[in-house]
Amino acid sequence: MSRHLAHFNYARLAWPVDDPRVADFLKGREPIRRIAEASKGFVWKQEAGAGAGEGNVEDPRLLLSLSVWESVHALWHFTWNTLHKRFYLRREDWFQAHDGPNMVLWWVKPDERPTHEQGWERLAHLERNGDSDHAFGWSWVTEAHTAKRIAAE
Repeated sequence: MSRHLAHFNYARLAWPVDDPRVADFLKGREPIRRIAEASKGFVWKQEAGAGAGEGNVEDPRLLLSLSVWESVHALWHFTWNTLHKRFYLRREDWFQAHDGPNMVLWWVKPDERPTHEQGWERLAHLERNGDSDHAFGWSWVTEAHTAKRIAAE
């Protein structure tokens, strides 16, 4: 059965969007988006204006990201082998700290386009129950019991 990988995460800026302390992050968002969309294995990203990475009316400092990738390997490569990694490593400079996971992964059908609501639900499930086929994080997909599944992709 063919499947793709959904990825949802959120972060809340530590300062308002017009604060100079978050300017480097905000300037880097567009180049990172272009890199993601040009990456091998990228399938889909929730478009701007629908809450994805653009904050929202209730809390403009809350940034959401929702995307679909052909495989764990494709998302892993984008995350850790592109400009994205430099920004990820500076996350403490720009975002509020929080308890619990802020990122979740799950399998979707190749033609499925998940919603933010599904992302929040999967994230809550991960926080309540830990890693499972329903919702998981990076550590779960790198454990030995999933190595065969990843290699088969």
